[in-house]
Amino acid sequence: MSVVKTKDFIKELALELETTQADAKVVQEAFINVAHRILTEQQAGVPLGALGNIKVEVKAAREYPNIQDPEGDKIQKSAHYAVKYVPAKKLKDALKEVSVVEA
Repeated sequence: MSVVKTKDFIKELALELETTQADAKVVQEAFINVAHRILTEQQAGVPLGALGNIKVEVKAAREYPNIQDPEGDKIQKSAHYAVKYVPAKKLKDALKEVSVVEA
């Protein structure tokens, strides 16, 4: 598995939008800023169209054993928000149809 570099993503976005890379970068940064603000300030999900959704979930407080402590004291984890990506069915189906290339 590899990750596309940001500059390569910007090039692809510019081609798709038929615009300059500078304008494509502005669009990408605007999308990321809006999504980040919605996720952090509103704790609401962000739709990603055919890619799926990013959701914010509340994780309940819990305790779990500290395996490094010989006395078995528990570690407390407070309630917190967590981000979860839920892929769209369309994306999952498309990935199933692609054959795996061995490197």
